[in-house]
Formats: sequence, structure tokens, C-alpha cells
Amino acid sequence: MQDLTPIITESIQQNIRYHETDTSGYFNEKVILFWFDAARTECFKKFKKLMNSLKDGSIGLRIEQMSFEITEPLLCQYDDSAVTNAELRFIKDDKIRFNYTITDLNHGKILATGYTVHSLFEGDRKLNIKEIESRMEIDK
Repeated sequence: MQDLTPIITESIQQNIRYHETDTSGYFNEKVILFWFDAARTECFKKFKKLMNSLKDGSIGLRIEQMSFEITEPLLCQYDDSAVTNAELRFIKDDKIRFNYTITDLNHGKILATGYTVHSLFEGDRKLNIKEIESRMEIDK
């Protein structure tokens, strides 16, 4: 089952901190996966039941695949503003995918794009999409 329609989209905005720059003072690629994680967490917060299960450890989240591409490596600098967007999608019977975009708000350009593919587990058993959907009621 491949569904191209996003289930939910969330964004976080942050300024680049000094430790997130390289020796030349530009945005460092080492923080991209951390920013992806922060945006992914914002998506999960919309699903209180699922988020509580992740927090208490009754459900585990495993990254099975990840990739990113830096599109503007020498653009964003210390204290510039950037926004990370995350879109959640179902892609198979037992996997979810997040697509990400990091945009430099000062220049209006995309710094990086990427994705992560995840499976959710209860103990050693991989959850299927119906089981995941049952825990994904969006809180209003």
C-alpha cells in the first residue's frame, strides 16, 4: 500500500546556534538529522495515544532507512533562521515515511531535503498499518 497523500505536516523554526556551524561559520550538515528528528517529534505530538506509547516504551520506533541531500551548503550562518518541515505518509503495510525540507528563511532557499522510513514495534512484533492507524487518532 503506497499512499502519496501526507497524513500530517508539521514545521519547526529555529535559529542556527553557534555549535551548529562549521569552522567557516556556516550551517553544518551534522545537525540535519537532529532537525529532522525535532520536526518528526512535532508530527507525533499530534497523535497523543501514539506519543504516549512511544514515551512509555510500549511501542518502539525503528529507523530502517534514511537519506538527505544538502542543496545550499554555504548559505545559512550563525543566528540565521531556518524552518524544518516534516510530512508523514504511509508507504507500505508496515512502514511509515517522513519527508523533510529545511529552508533558510533569511534567503528563502532550501538548505536540505531528505526522508526517513520507520517501522513501529510492540515488543519484537512489527505493527501493521491498521494497528498503527488505531493509535493515530489526531488530537484537536
